[in-house]
Formats: sequence, C-alpha cells, structure tokens
Amino acid sequence: MQQANPPQNPNPNTGPTPGNLSSMTAAINDLQTSINNAFNKLGDRTAEIERAFAFNTAEMAKTLGQTQQALIGFRQEMAIALPGIEGFGGNLQDVANIQLGIAQSLNRNVVTIGETTEDLFVAGKAVGVASENVGNMVAAFQNAGIQTSNIKENIQATVDIARAVGVNTTAVFKMVQENLGKLNQYGFQNGAEGLARMSAQAAGLRIDMREIFGFAERVFNPEGAIETVAAFQRLGIAAGDLADPFRLMYLASEDTEELQNQIVKMTEQFTYFDESTKEFKVFPNAKRDLREIEKETGIAYEELVKMSIGQQKLNAMSKDFRIGGIDEESKQFVANLAEFSKDKGGFTVQVEGQEKLVSELNPEDIEKLRKSQEPVTLEDLAQSQLTEQQMANALLAKLVDSIAAPAAGAKPLQDTREVIRGLLGTATEATDQLLGNTRGGIDNINRTYQEAGSSLANILKGEGSLEEVMGVLQGAGGDLVDGFNQLRDKITNFNFEEVGNKYISSGNLIKQGADAAVEGLIKVSEAGKNFILESTGLEPRAEVSVAPQVTKVEIADINYKGTIDVNLTGPNGSLSTVPNMDKFAYDLFSNPTFAKGMSDAIQSAIKSPNYSLIPNTATT
Repeated sequence: MQQANPPQNPNPNTGPTPGNLSSMTAAINDLQTSINNAFNKLGDRTAEIERAFAFNTAEMAKTLGQTQQALIGFRQEMAIALPGIEGFGGNLQDVANIQLGIAQSLNRNVVTIGETTEDLFVAGKAVGVASENVGNMVAAFQNAGIQTSNIKENIQATVDIARAVGVNTTAVFKMVQENLGKLNQYGFQNGAEGLARMSAQAAGLRIDMREIFGFAERVFNPEGAIETVAAFQRLGIAAGDLADPFRLMYLASEDTEELQNQIVKMTEQFTYFDESTKEFKVFPNAKRDLREIEKETGIAYEELVKMSIGQQKLNAMSKDFRIGGIDEESKQFVANLAEFSKDKGGFTVQVEGQEKLVSELNPEDIEKLRKSQEPVTLEDLAQSQLTEQQMANALLAKLVDSIAAPAAGAKPLQDTREVIRGLLGTATEATDQLLGNTRGGIDNINRTYQEAGSSLANILKGEGSLEEVMGVLQGAGGDLVDGFNQLRDKITNFNFEEVGNKYISSGNLIKQGADAAVEGLIKVSEAGKNFILESTGLEPRAEVSVAPQVTKVEIADINYKGTIDVNLTGPNGSLSTVPNMDKFAYDLFSNPTFAKGMSDAIQSAIKSPNYSLIPNTATT
C-alpha cells in the first residue's frame, strides 16, 4: 500500500526554518551548559545558602527577641520555601522579607511554614505586592479575621472576580486590601468575596470606595437614614431602594456592596451621551441637584458624576447588543473592555486583535472575549510576569537549589553551627565570669593611684607620713592577691558544661560529639587555669613534684642607740620633723623589698675589686 504524503504547510513562512531550528538548538545547549556548570558548583552554592540561612536566623532572633536555639525550625522553613519561590523569579531575600515582615507586622514570635511562605509570595506577585510588603498584607487579613493559610484562597477569589468583569486585578486587590478592616464594620454578602465584587465595580467606575463607606456611616442609624430619605424626596430624586429608611439602614449595615450599586443606579439620571459630540455630559439642570446630593450624602460631586457616566455607558451599549440572552455580568464585562471609536462611530472591543463594534458581536465573539479573561491560577499570573530569560534563570535556580537548599537547611549543618555557637558562647561567658568587668578594674587602679598620690602630696606639704603611703600600697597588694585567689576559685568552680548546653537544642545529633567537645573545653580550661596559677605564683602545679627553689633573705634585728632625727624642708622653706622615726626605721629594715635591695647591693659590691665603688646610698 502506498504511503500517504504528509500534508503541506499552508503558510511556509510560519513553519520552522533552518535558522529558527539553529537558534532553538543553541538556546537549549546554552541552558544545558548553564545547568551543568551550576551543578558542578553545587557545593559552593550549598555553602552560600547555609551562610545566608545563618545570617537570616540571627536577624530573625533579633526581630523576635529570641535565642537562635528557640528558632530551631526557621532554617528548615526557609529551605522549603526557597526553590518554589525561585521558580517564580524570587530569591532568598524574598523568603527572608516575608518571614521577617510577618513576624514584625503581627508582633508575634511566629515562624511561617515554608509552603505558606511560597503561597504568599506567589499571591503577592500576582497582584503586585512586593515581598517586603507581604507582612503588612498578612496583618490586614489577620485584622479582618482571615488566617494566614487562607489568604491565597481569598486573593484567588478576588482575581477571578476582577477578571470576570474585565477590570485590573492589581487595582481591585489594592482596594480590597485597603478596606479589609470594613469587613467587620459593615456587612458584605459572603464576606471578603462581597468586598471583592464591590471593589471590582468601584475599579470599573474609577470611584473611591471611601466615599461609599462614609455614606454608609451617615445612614447607619435611624436619624441619618430618615434625614437622607427626606432630602431625596425634597429634591424629587428617584432613589429606588434608597428612598426607604429601613431598607437604607439594612444596606448600610448588612450589604454595603448593594448600597454602592443602588447609589450608582440613582446617579444615572443626571448624565447623558451627547450624540453630536460623542461625549458624556451632565444635564444642565442636574448640576444643582448633584451639589445638594453631595451635601446630604457626603459623596463628592466628582465621584457622583463618575458613577453616573459609568452607568450611562453601560446603558448606551446595552442598546447596541444584537444578541439575546446575554446576562448583566457579561454586559458589564463588555462595557469595561469597550472604548468609543470615532472612526466606526460607536463602542468597539478587540476580539483576537480585530476591532469590532459592540453591535457586531455574536455569541462566538462573546465566548472568545470570555476565554481571554477566564479564571487563571495565581501561579500562572506570577509566571506570566517573567521574560523568557528570567524564566530560564528561575528554572536553573530552582533546579540547583532544590538540592542545595535542603542540604543547607537540614539538621547536620544546623547542629554543627549550634555546637560552634556553644563553644564560643561558653568561652565568652567564662571570660566574663572569670575576669570580671573592665570598669571595676579601672576603678580599683584609679582609687589606689588617687590615694597614694594624695599621701605623697601630703608628705611634700609636711602634712602626712610615709606610713600612710605604705599603708595604701600594702592594701593594693592585698587586693591583688585576693583577686588572684578569687580567680582561682572561679576557674575551679565554673560549670562549662551547663553554660554550653544553653546554646545546643535537644535532639542535636552532634550533641554526643558536642559533649566530647565540652569535655575537651574543660580540659583546655584546666590547662589554662594551671598556667594562670603558675604564672602568678599563687599555687604550684599539682603535677609538678619538684619543690620550687625559693631564695630567702633574712636580716636580723638591727640594734641601734641614740636618736635619728630627720628633718624635711617643705616647698616654702620651712622645716618639719618626721614623727615616730624610730618605728619607721625599724619597719624599713624589716621590709622584704628593702632587704632584697640591700642584699643585691652588697653582693654587687663584693664582686668588685675596688671597694671605693660600693654604692653609698647615704650620699645619693
């Protein structure tokens, strides 16, 4: 049987060409090369992510006022969120922004789980909320009673409603976010969904929703509702449901969405479409009425006009529809997409790139328009914001970090950092406790210097004694010895293991190794203790059996007869006598330092062949 020939390409210019295939092949090869290079540096990337996790953990601890030990799951949640967020063009900084932003905005010590972090990033990106503002977005929903895990679902509903009526999703969500607090202040059908519909209508009309909420506040109570209805009757305005005070109060308190809709319908009577100028205008005699309505409702004149024109546009196009069975939502959808064309002399819309009058639309055209605005996921919207190059970079980052992030966020590296922090923290606390504070040391030195200096000054003025100076210096020496004794006792009694355990969480698999590390630290500290004690001479090392060689100089009592008179000449030339000189002389010869100095001088003199070189301190 003869084989059928393949069908010919009806448009050869649109088919693949050698040049196109070559470009595609080159792009694929470049991507493959980038992937290979990235995986070759997987270890470096893992280390980079791990360092970033460590930094952000410290930042989170600062934000929450917690220890890093209490944030044991934070690294894991960052690792879970990172690859998914990178797939939509995000990075590790976005993960940190969301985690820190939520903790700050909620004023709670909360770590958001990784999956929710990714959902919030995707939802925010879809509606134009940057990662650094996600925390405020979460707080707004939480204040309205909507939990964090349900935020993405609510944003998806808002996007679907906005697209269904052909308005900007970012503008609608901005209105929703700004007015979430009104959910519990006024009434909406289906809660946040009703607020989203009201926001979509307001976005299409380009009106400020605050004007509507201000009016709702005016008519919330019977007095305000009755006064407003009376004003409408006095002006002769066809106000529909707004003409009944009980209905008006109900709409204000239980269905604010419908209240806005009724206000829009009420305003349509004040404008018209001028066929000659092809513009919407306010009736000349309606301007005064609109000013009175502004005064009675609190809704700005400009806002009332925008509502009226929007409703008149819908009414004008409704007459152009040549197909039956089209619902109000579809009419509103087309109205939001349509623009007046002078060339065609009517309102037109773009259908698959072709401009068509509303009067020319058929059911297939409506379906095509609907299809272009049919519901899409937040993920689709977020990814559609990326260029092809950005998508390739996002794919590459996601592939690599799907392996690197779990390794960086898993327990082995986290436990290792805990042990290191335990060692460093223990050493820091040990130093603080063993050596005391710097201010105290400075104060002691300053006090000794001040006291000794004052005593010497008194002697020079003829008011003090050498005994006073010696007392100060002896006291300082005693304080130094006491300080070394206290240091010895602190080293002996310091509990290194107890301090180290504060930095290491339970379940740490390296804890067994950490125990050995702490034991090693104790041994190191013991060696340090022995070194300090040996250096200060306060106590011999226990392991040294040879007794230290101590040179002892003894000077027997010196008996002298007579009286030693020492006179000091003061700065003013007056003479003063040193009191109790006998006792001072005895103490001087009994002083070990003085005795050692004398002994050294004598030994030096003995070695000299010329006795005339023996120092004579009496004449120096």
